[in-house]
Amino acid sequence: MYANGLTMHRPGPVHAALTMADQVLPALAGATRYDKLDDREAGDLNHLMAQRSSDLGRLIELVGTGPNSVIDLRSAPTERF
Repeated sequence: MYANGLTMHRPGPVHAALTMADQVLPALAGATRYDKLDDREAGDLNHLMAQRSSDLGRLIELVGTGPNSVIDLRSAPTERF
């Protein structure tokens, strides 16, 4: 992420994305809104995002759920997981 412009002092336009989440969690296929997920789907996604966010040291802000669908979390509350 740092190679793409992220700095410690100025976050800039770099956002962490989790692509192909529907391949890991098939129930997410085609989802575009986090608030429309049921409790189990949201819980499974939160767990996956927590793992990957920990790996990256940044919150996941975009979740790819299919070839033409994404859940945009950039303006969502950070207490997801």
